Amino acid sequence: MRISTTARMAVLGGATAAFFLAAVACTSLSSITPNPATAGATITLNGAGFGTAVGQVIYDGAPLAITSWADAKVQATLPASKPNGTYLVQVSVGGVLSNALTHQILTPQYTMHIADGTVSFLSGSSCPAGWQELTDARGRFIVGKTDGTVVGSLVGTALAEGEDRVHSHDYATTVTVPGTGITAVTGCCNSSLGDAGTFDVVGTTDAGDAALPRIQQLVCERKVTTPPAEIDDHPYPADTVMYFHRQSCPSGFSLMSGADGRFLVSTPAGGDVGATVGLPLDNREERVHDHGIRTSIQVPESSVAALGGLNFNHTKKGVYDSSLFGRTEPETSGMPYIQLLVCRAAVRLPPPPGQVVVGDQVPSGTFAFVNALACPSGWSRSGAHEGRFLMGLPENGIPYETRGGAPLADREDRVHGHSFHGQVTIPSLDVALVSGCCYSDTGARGTFGYTGVTDPAPTGLPYLQLLGCEKD
Repeated sequence: MRISTTARMAVLGGATAAFFLAAVACTSLSSITPNPATAGATITLNGAGFGTAVGQVIYDGAPLAITSWADAKVQATLPASKPNGTYLVQVSVGGVLSNALTHQILTPQYTMHIADGTVSFLSGSSCPAGWQELTDARGRFIVGKTDGTVVGSLVGTALAEGEDRVHSHDYATTVTVPGTGITAVTGCCNSSLGDAGTFDVVGTTDAGDAALPRIQQLVCERKVTTPPAEIDDHPYPADTVMYFHRQSCPSGFSLMSGADGRFLVSTPAGGDVGATVGLPLDNREERVHDHGIRTSIQVPESSVAALGGLNFNHTKKGVYDSSLFGRTEPETSGMPYIQLLVCRAAVRLPPPPGQVVVGDQVPSGTFAFVNALACPSGWSRSGAHEGRFLMGLPENGIPYETRGGAPLADREDRVHGHSFHGQVTIPSLDVALVSGCCYSDTGARGTFGYTGVTDPAPTGLPYLQLLGCEKD
């Protein structure tokens, strides 16, 4: 037991001091029940000399909340968040501490664990403790796969910060220029007229981007050196759809077959969660698309001294709408991606009553896809992600930067087009006439330009719409 200090004795003095010392000498702590106890439980301290005036119970250096106080028995409540362990306990009467006993807190624990290889989109530009940046995802989109053997495969060249990847299409078609009838013989020596017929046209469209709306964010991968000896669950809510840089889904997850071969896009407000657009990609497929092309050429007049007749070998002047038409060669949009396993969190029972949840928690600011109509408790819907493809933050990139134009509408398959231009050369065909008055329906030989814009077409990149939520 502890007695008061000399200074305290001097202050008290005489009979009062003698009474105080007698009281202190009788303050003793004999037992604590229950021992062990769970965090948050009420414990009973048995002993003698506690008195009737409420003092303090000092537990691991801090006072407990008192629920009852009597001379031989005191009851107090343990902190609900106190971790398991063995702690010193004393009763304080009049500022003087009793003898010390040890007491153990032993609360059943429910251990949460985020598995090695879990991939998350996180806020900021650095990963939290226990995570590291998935550098292969820099400047790349993610395609979900359910075949673990192809996880980690890369397609295309990563995008740089601020880059809008462009592509172009080759094309090869023909243009047909009709003839006009004249009364003349084809031959020497007027070469001003063109030769009617069908001519090859070859070219390449102007380069353009696919105008895919995107948002970029840091991609982090969970790295676990030594997992807990006992794991009860993971901290992600049911129906959360996660990517994994590993060959199989961890416990509590199952393969998300509907996301196989697809990108994930946050569903626009009012959109249909779970809707799909396009056909899934094969393993490492670079999806191609093409465009229709259609334009016109103009053949100028080259009049001759002739009358209309039956020689139709020479070109007819005029503007020939849609005389040059066809389709471009297929080409990819050049959008790079990494293939990762895609899994969905199962519905699980909550932790049993009385058990304390310990272990890993989802980092604040985590963005995740959820196959549900509302975000789980503790998560909020992210408007910034809606209608946009999600891309890994490029090197020196700006988190949450958006590019590619306006967000997608519900189930929109965004289209784009390319301008194009070129020239058509119409050779000459001599005629035995002189140029001049008065037949003016004939067309000239020469090289004539054309311009146009391809028919709009989608890139064909398939996606699945899911709710986009951020951890509070």
